[in-house]
Amino acid sequence: MFSITEQFSAATKSQLEAQLKILNNFATTAFEGAQKVIALNLNTTKANVAKGSATARELLEAKDPQEFFAKSTASVPNFDGVFAYGRELFSIASKTQAELFQAAQDQIKEASKQAVKVPKLAVAAPAPVPAPVAAPAPAPKAPKAEAKPAAPKAEVEEPKAEVKAEPKSAKPAASFPDPKAEIQAKSKK
Repeated sequence: MFSITEQFSAATKSQLEAQLKILNNFATTAFEGAQKVIALNLNTTKANVAKGSATARELLEAKDPQEFFAKSTASVPNFDGVFAYGRELFSIASKTQAELFQAAQDQIKEASKQAVKVPKLAVAAPAPVPAPVAAPAPAPKAPKAEAKPAAPKAEVEEPKAEVKAEPKSAKPAASFPDPKAEIQAKSKK
């Protein structure tokens, strides 16, 4: 029967191997995507250089300036190559992203399987047997000192809110008349 440390060590080893596997898978997928982008860039560059040299050759074969300007205006830049390059680059990027996403999903599934195994190891492990406990050593006796009276506890009282009632004959500090008093005075008249 395995000890609990061996069981956890085996679980840790399998988890580490799974993480290395997913990192290897990520690196391989990313490297393949980078290779495809580099190959696309090289092919596009080769095609552009070949097209540029063919155009330059045609322009150099012109016999007079009128033919030269006619050929130079006829070779309008073609954006089909740019759009094709963009589509191919997007295709490579989306395929690489999908592969990385799939690898991440596979890793999550694998991690959840591993997580289910770990509690089973803890439950299956036998309970540790407690070691016998030695009786505590007696505490050394302290010399007897004169008992000092304990300091009296300070009593803390919460401050009470004092409410002062103003005398009824006091007038408000403001020089404005009280509207309620005016209404009451008018109603009595």
